[in-house]
Amino acid sequence: MDLARTVSLAQQALLLALSVAAPALLASALVGLALGLLAAPLRLGDPALTAVPRLVAVSAVVALGAAWGAGAVAQFARHVWASIPAWVA
Repeated sequence: MDLARTVSLAQQALLLALSVAAPALLASALVGLALGLLAAPLRLGDPALTAVPRLVAVSAVVALGAAWGAGAVAQFARHVWASIPAWVA
């Protein structure tokens, strides 16, 4: 396996990891921002007020996107597995 293929494979793997993780991270950031904007004027400082809604939002996003994420990772794994003979030769 040459360096260009290795770098390309690593780049594809990182982009896949980013695309699978991005919806959950975005949901957490948006809920945290909304709660921060709501809690600041009300002077609410309890960490549970922001942690629980974030946990619920991220859990919902992961539950809704789990099939897509698993499918994308499985497709990438099949691509890598099928490419092994070309790399060895």
